[in-house]
Amino acid sequence: MSEDFEVGGVGAAANQVSSAISAFAAFLPWFDAVNKVVEEILNVYDAAEYNKRTCRVLVDRVENVATAIRKLNRRKEEEKEKFHDCDYLKTFIKLHKVLKNIKEFINNVSQLKGLSKFLYAKDIKSKCLALIDELETTCKDLQFGIMISLEDRNLEEKSLSEDVIKMTEFLKTIEGGVTDANNQLKESHEAICHVNAGVEKVQEDTDEIKIKLNAIFEEVIEIKKKVYKREISLGAPHIDMNLLKEVNERLSSLSSTESRKIFKRLFNGIEVACKRITVPNDDEKWKMTKNRFAILNRLQQSDKIIKFYGFAKYDNGEFLIVFEWAKFGNLRELYERDQLSWKNKIKIAHDVCCGLIFLQGCDIFHHDVRCENVMITGNNGYNAKLANFDLSRQRNENSIKIVSISEIIPWLAPEKMGSDSNTNNASNKKENPYTFKCEVFSYGMLLWELAFQQVPYKSMDTMIICEHVKAGKREHLNFTGKFAGPRDVINGYSRIIKSAWAHEPPERPSINVFNYELNRLSELIFAAENPNHNDAVYEDVTDDEGCPTVGDDYPPLIPPLEDGLRAHRDKSKREKAWECFEIHAELGDPVAKYWKGYYLKEGYYKGVKDPAEAVKLFKEAADENVPDAQLHYAFAMLEANNVKEFLAYLNKAVINGNPSALFNYGDLFLNGKLGIKKDEEKGIRYLKMAAVKGQPKALEELKKRKIGL
Repeated sequence: MSEDFEVGGVGAAANQVSSAISAFAAFLPWFDAVNKVVEEILNVYDAAEYNKRTCRVLVDRVENVATAIRKLNRRKEEEKEKFHDCDYLKTFIKLHKVLKNIKEFINNVSQLKGLSKFLYAKDIKSKCLALIDELETTCKDLQFGIMISLEDRNLEEKSLSEDVIKMTEFLKTIEGGVTDANNQLKESHEAICHVNAGVEKVQEDTDEIKIKLNAIFEEVIEIKKKVYKREISLGAPHIDMNLLKEVNERLSSLSSTESRKIFKRLFNGIEVACKRITVPNDDEKWKMTKNRFAILNRLQQSDKIIKFYGFAKYDNGEFLIVFEWAKFGNLRELYERDQLSWKNKIKIAHDVCCGLIFLQGCDIFHHDVRCENVMITGNNGYNAKLANFDLSRQRNENSIKIVSISEIIPWLAPEKMGSDSNTNNASNKKENPYTFKCEVFSYGMLLWELAFQQVPYKSMDTMIICEHVKAGKREHLNFTGKFAGPRDVINGYSRIIKSAWAHEPPERPSINVFNYELNRLSELIFAAENPNHNDAVYEDVTDDEGCPTVGDDYPPLIPPLEDGLRAHRDKSKREKAWECFEIHAELGDPVAKYWKGYYLKEGYYKGVKDPAEAVKLFKEAADENVPDAQLHYAFAMLEANNVKEFLAYLNKAVINGNPSALFNYGDLFLNGKLGIKKDEEKGIRYLKMAAVKGQPKALEELKKRKIGL
């Protein structure tokens, strides 16, 4: 009896385990998918540069969810009834979708190039709260039992509100640094809004800003990717030497090397600086050099970057590069020549900060941030502009070896000194990657250099500087004598420097924090110079922080949406793709809704077409910010003669960088369609943006017009 009992007990237990495992089979891929998204969210948060508090609120919630999921996984035998429930599986898949939305949101709001997807800073808070609400509802349906105390909710509200205040002010200031593109795009939208008169003025302005940011950042990023993958070759503008008129003035050199002298010329009546360059003997290297300058030409849309006009070639084959003329030379020359007021120092510091923010938005590192590489222009006061991009590389490139490392050591981040500064031992060490935190450190050293108007560590040799900095030591901050200034300004400026040159990279703030604080210091100086004006408030600097089934008793195995997308590429598997899109659309996935609508429009599933249902699905997906759906819904509205709705949704797709939307947007201006005033220059601009993304009609049109990228 005892043996029978034991065998029966083991058998029953084995059956229970087998049942739990079988039921869990449908959940297993989704557990893996959810855990992967959680890990990706944490990685995106670690790289966040903006809205750190907002991102942290969501990450804290996500970590609570991850804990609940691990607990559910451990207790799958005790809670096996959940794994037999098809509705529970669908809710778990919905959790995966919510987490993907959170990842996309954090990715957008934490990097400058993604912020243009939001109308106002307050919209970031609203979207965050909506995601929290959706996450809480889903977790409640999954019976996760996650409790958030009232105190924690109050802290979350405070964090979100603080980010709204800072981001609102930040966007106001950074928009002012993009001048030419701003004016041009405003004209474009005035033309669109002339047709679409029913759109409110505030919508016109905010859409203008959003397209402006995307137009600049996305174009530069896309071109840069293709250049470095050698998918395209660009030609920088060529200038006829006869158009460069000599004048009897010379700007002093950027370095002691005679070949790098910069000469002043007149180009079409504009003062420009000409610099001789050595042309690489290797054709491939010369092609890459021209590509780099072509990218630099795109950066002139910011007035915080020195303008690049193009190349000129002497009869003997020697080349000149032609830049905007800097009336006052570089910043080092300026401070060695004149004693700068604190008003000018704060203005210059803020200009440089905005220039670095612009480069960051374009995924470009400067790699050599110091006063010598900041040019000073201006007729009424000083305007600082970043220059000398000889070392500028894309974000993921390894650091190159610099011939004269001693030139940049005083500004170099300590984590880069370990390898770059000691070439003999570099091969034995794993090189620390160059990150934007390295730029932040160099910016802090530039601020010190600007404040005290001398090169950092001037009396030390290179090896002593390295030992000094790697030991956590820095320059002095003694603002006395001729370097003295208003107490609050000095204190604030000192805090910026100290935070920028923090020894550990994660401890250095995001660059937008400095932008915010420098605005505050400007207000303090204004208040000091205008005693009758209300005193400005100063805040301390803070670090931003239909599927096959296993059996009747178990839920169906629901494949991920990615499986449906892969199946779509194979015409023989369109039925499988449809089944995947249909079930995910029912689960509320906006991308799946778009694809279901697309299949109903084209009849890809057994020839079944339902245009009305397709338009309905396109609209739902478009309103959830799916670019392809925005484009398809726009043209559905055009077919229905609803021009206003067509322009509104085409505009949304353009903002999101959809290549076909960019082409059609350009076509409106190029040919003056739908009552929009014809403007070939604007039309070509959008065609180029579409062509960079590989849009075939845009490439064909540009080729027909003999226009290069």
